[in-house]
Amino acid sequence: MSAYYRSAPSRNRPVLVWIITIWFIIGSGSAAIMLLAGMGGASPGNEEKKLFFSSMTFIDQLLMLVSAVANLAGSILLFRLKKMALPMFTTALGTTVVFLSYNMVVRNLFNSIDGPMLGSMIFNCAISLAIIAYVKRLIRKEVLK
Repeated sequence: MSAYYRSAPSRNRPVLVWIITIWFIIGSGSAAIMLLAGMGGASPGNEEKKLFFSSMTFIDQLLMLVSAVANLAGSILLFRLKKMALPMFTTALGTTVVFLSYNMVVRNLFNSIDGPMLGSMIFNCAISLAIIAYVKRLIRKEVLK
């Protein structure tokens, strides 16, 4: 082993980094499955939800895809302890907010969601905000390079 590898400082990953990485890997996978199922007409739920997924436009699908990819990239970058995780998570949250806002205002999404689904959307946005704050804290503490 070379001297470089022996003298390199080790950076241990905080436990929350592991949890966030696992959270978004599972979340990105489930978002992809939900999008594909909805596009194929096999979305679970009531008729309004099936109608919503079947009426998704290219822009809707693109925003969901960008959000899922940005979350996945952010979690990988966070796992690698890279500062670039912050813009990825911010992009993911931004596209999610645009997607939800557009669909709630223009397409009247409120008719096709129930209380638990709305709670899930709010919970996921709150989790994303907390993760962004945590990543900023890790950058300030110079854990991320």
